[in-house]
This record gives sequence, structure tokens and C-alpha cells, in this order.
Amino acid sequence: MGPVPEGPGCPDVSLESWPKVSALEGPAPAASPSRESAEDSQSSAPSPSWPSSRPPTARVGRSPLRGAGWGEMAAGTLLEAGLARVLFYPTLLYTLFRGKMPGRAHRDWYNRIDSTVLLGALPLRSMTRRLVQDENVRGVITMNEEYETRFLCNSSKEWKNLGVEQLRLSTVDMTGVPTLANLQKGVQFALKYQSQGQSVYVHCKAGRSRSATMVAAYLIQVYNWTPEEAVRAITKIRSHIYIRPGQLEVLKEFHKVITAGAAKNETRHTSQS
Repeated sequence: MGPVPEGPGCPDVSLESWPKVSALEGPAPAASPSRESAEDSQSSAPSPSWPSSRPPTARVGRSPLRGAGWGEMAAGTLLEAGLARVLFYPTLLYTLFRGKMPGRAHRDWYNRIDSTVLLGALPLRSMTRRLVQDENVRGVITMNEEYETRFLCNSSKEWKNLGVEQLRLSTVDMTGVPTLANLQKGVQFALKYQSQGQSVYVHCKAGRSRSATMVAAYLIQVYNWTPEEAVRAITKIRSHIYIRPGQLEVLKEFHKVITAGAAKNETRHTSQS
């Protein structure tokens, strides 16, 4: 893999333009910024090629609200979704704050992972020109639920008017796990733009968990890595990703499917030759 540039800074946002929201009501109509808890801006300086030694291990967390029995599962799911809504703006503010911090406390809003994929936080409207013109983004994979991007990001129609295709694969924030089917859809979407020499911006709120899981699946497919290798490779570039146990499990399922498909193709090729 060729040189991989990393991304700087944090998008400029005016806090006065944020919507007024009740903690129990969830987000109400707003005007400008976006959400999740982590990273920041773009990239210009070339970043190193994939190292031969493995990057540091990403943190793996536990979903704090999962119930143990069937009776608790439905209530737990609703509670998790509600908590994600309540914490949307506080965690987004934290993401913006970390993007403005200097030194080791700083977190990039987004990072380029390879020549095709960028991984990051919400693509705020103020970032549109940079992503389309500077990063050659022609596809966007949105792992957020609709309420997270409604007021802060381009709509699917607005992206289309800019020549960018959006694929939304809604996943609950904080505790959600992308489905195997959605991982497959997202990877095929990214591969389409890879074949055209164009870039895809993969994001959730902070570019830490949901979108990092999707990017790991892409790396498993493209580079024939194990889930652990894919996560470590992302961590080397974007050290604050946070892959939860359920997300790692679905990556293992995805890896099994990819491995089985490759073995089947190899068997077919051998029998034909």
C-alpha cells in the first residue's frame, strides 16, 4: 500500500447556531454543527506505508446496558437508543473540543486510511468543499441514524447535487453493531469507488466505533487481513477508535464469509485447471 496521509484540525463551528435541545426530547431542529465523540479534520502530509510490525491494539469496550435475559433485551435496546439521543449533543461537543485541543490531547476529525477510504466524524456542511475537491470523495457511507445528520450534514439529495452518492446504513450510536448484511453492502459500495480511483468517506458521529467497524470490514476484504489485524492497522492511523465486543464478533463473521468465499473460488479454479 502506498503512502497514507493523515488528517489535521477540527472544522470551525459556531456554538451559537446549535439547536436548543431538551435532554429528554432528543435533538430538535437546528442549524449547523454535528455529533459523536472523537476526531477531526483532513490530511495533507503523506503518512507512512503499512508497517511490518503490528500497530497498537485498539481498545475493546463492553456494552454497559445489555440485559442478560430475553425479558430485558427489548427494554435494553430502547434504553440504549434513548440514551444515544440524549447524549448526542454533549458527545458531539466533546468531539469538537478534542479537535481543538493541542498536542497529544488533539484528535483529528478524519484520517485517510488508504488511497480509497477516509474514516471520520460527521461530515459537517463546512467540510463539503474540502472533501469533494481536495479528497476526491465521490461516495459517503453514513453509519448514523437519520436524526444525527438531519440538521448538521448534507442530505442525500444535497450530496447527489455535488456528484456524491450517499449510502446510509443506520446503526444505533454507542452500543450498536452493524449487521453482517450492512457490512457487505458498505464494502461493495467502497469497492465500486476504488475501481474508479475515487474516495469514500466513512463516518458515524465521532469516527470511532460504528464507522471504524465498517472500515475494518473493508480492510479485511481488500488486504486479506484478520479482524484483529484490520483493527490494529486502523489504530495505527487513528488511535482513538473503540471497537466493542459485539462489533469485533460481527467482523469475525464477516471474515469467515470472506475466507469461505476465497476457498470456494480457489477450489473451483483448481478443478478447472
